[in-house]
Amino acid sequence: MATFPCQLCGKTFLTLEKFTIHNYSHSRERPYKCVQPDCGKAFVSRYKLMRHMATHSPQKSHQC
Repeated sequence: MATFPCQLCGKTFLTLEKFTIHNYSHSRERPYKCVQPDCGKAFVSRYKLMRHMATHSPQKSHQC
């Protein structure tokens, strides 16, 4: 099984996707940007963007 070691900090990842997301932590790049007007937030993964987008929705997915 291939592993993907980070040359900067030594952490190792089992998938290329996780390795790529990790590399954003070193570059400060945030390629997934919120498209809502006046938001300006950006994220390292599509998952984190989608989780954030729920904050703009009037429907709440969880009930207290």
